[in-house]
Amino acid sequence: MKSAANAVSWRGSIRDTRRHLMTRALCCRQRAGGQSSGARYRTSFRTRCRKKRGRIRGRRRGGVWYNANGRRVCSTLGRSTTSLLQRSKVMADSHSTSVPAVQQFKKRGNRYIDLTGQRFGRLVALRDSGERRRGRVYWVCLCDCGQETIVKASHLRGGVTRSCGCLHDECSAHLKRTHGLSHLPEYKAWAAMIGRCTNSRHQSHHYYGARGIRVCGRWTNFEAFYDDMGVRPSPKHTLERVDNSLGYSPDNCVWATQKQQLRNKRNNRLVTHQGTTRPLVEWAEEIGIRPDTLRCRLRLGWSVERALTEPVHPHSR
Repeated sequence: MKSAANAVSWRGSIRDTRRHLMTRALCCRQRAGGQSSGARYRTSFRTRCRKKRGRIRGRRRGGVWYNANGRRVCSTLGRSTTSLLQRSKVMADSHSTSVPAVQQFKKRGNRYIDLTGQRFGRLVALRDSGERRRGRVYWVCLCDCGQETIVKASHLRGGVTRSCGCLHDECSAHLKRTHGLSHLPEYKAWAAMIGRCTNSRHQSHHYYGARGIRVCGRWTNFEAFYDDMGVRPSPKHTLERVDNSLGYSPDNCVWATQKQQLRNKRNNRLVTHQGTTRPLVEWAEEIGIRPDTLRCRLRLGWSVERALTEPVHPHSR
């Protein structure tokens, strides 16, 4: 019995709601000059009111609220429409130029604070911009860098905005910057040294890191490396180890040319004469003969003394 009574009351509430919508549609059609706006309201209500779990969920259409049973709860066509018209008129008046912006702001009952001449970080408030967004005041401010910007008053007083944007750029550059020397050729030489000694994927790692060549702990920081080695003398100079069997350290590294590095290779032939050991090419350059001639003499079994002291005989034809 209870369910049957609920069903009867539900059908009655739906019937009352439809009657109300049909009456309203007729009024809307008369006001609109015969347009079929009532059909739109009827169709919209029928499509939006649907049965779910034995109940009807109501929606608001045209300013009318309906509960779960489909009954009309309240209507906001009267007072709310009037208030909306009043609010739209106030917003339209706020953008007019006949009344100053400060008077308009005070007329709405908000508290206006004059910020003229006050400093907020790098910004100095110059004048009221006259711009209003959702009742908020915006000020024209001058930054220390010379740029003018428009900032919300609450952001100025709350410390949210302290510059025109230059402060953010400076802070970001300072946070991301380590030493600012990565554009130097000395940095590239340092990075290459670290790579071939620590990176197993480096193309020259088997000549350095795999052989036990290490970088001293101090030189893992580029600033320390730059302080110890300084600026390279010329673009032809590169980093060189004095003793190829030792690693990279301040005591074992110099800036050297390609010619000097070629004479300090592991596969160079060293010749000792009168207690001095030098590469073969250096002895040949000192005595004034070709390196191939000196190498051929030593290959034939000549002594070092004879190979270095006997002059070259011209070929006889």
